Amino acid sequence: MLAYGGQVLLVVLLASFTRLILLMLNPNLENEPEILERLILQSSLLPVAMASALLTLGMVYGSVSILSGRPFLAALGLRRPSRTSLSFALSGVLVAFGSLLVMAVFPPDEEMPLGPMSELARSGPFGHAIWALLAVAVAPIVEEILFRGYAYLGARERLGAVRAATAVTLLFVGLHLTETAGWWPATLGIGAISVLLAVIMQRTGNLTHCIACHAGYNATLAALSFVGAG
Repeated sequence: MLAYGGQVLLVVLLASFTRLILLMLNPNLENEPEILERLILQSSLLPVAMASALLTLGMVYGSVSILSGRPFLAALGLRRPSRTSLSFALSGVLVAFGSLLVMAVFPPDEEMPLGPMSELARSGPFGHAIWALLAVAVAPIVEEILFRGYAYLGARERLGAVRAATAVTLLFVGLHLTETAGWWPATLGIGAISVLLAVIMQRTGNLTHCIACHAGYNATLAALSFVGAG
């Protein structure tokens, strides 16, 4: 929660600073709020996301290695990728296709509010590319270390596997509601991949497999979003 609180603070500060700079460079943007909003998104979300990722990883590392004195990689189940990881990536791809099928049957309301990352994806080719980069290369690593590595393994020691997986899944889905805007097919997809990731972590103890699965899911959504945009 501290990591996400820090992310919100970074978003507010950097967005405000970016807006100030853009208006100093071009005061006429004040009269074109849609263009101004798009430029703020494209200029600020990438550095915010990277700073937030580093903050999250730093906090997890400090808790595991400094406060608890445990080896970071071993404690979280991080191992070298292997050919087996590809099969878990494929499972993420399959869940993504299933989610997209439900989304196609139950499309969103055109006036549905969007979260910052969704707005970034729809802000033009440049913003779409930034969103895809974050979704495929950053989110799977950072979120799996935080949720299935740190949070799930820690909760499992006190709650047991089922209750820990339930708690982490609810937290994971809840923190993504700003992006799904309550659209149940998208929320269902996030819930499904979160449950699968908890099962993978419980059965294999290998966080790298979770990262591969998560990357497969996000990469499928990102690839097909480019097809749809084209």
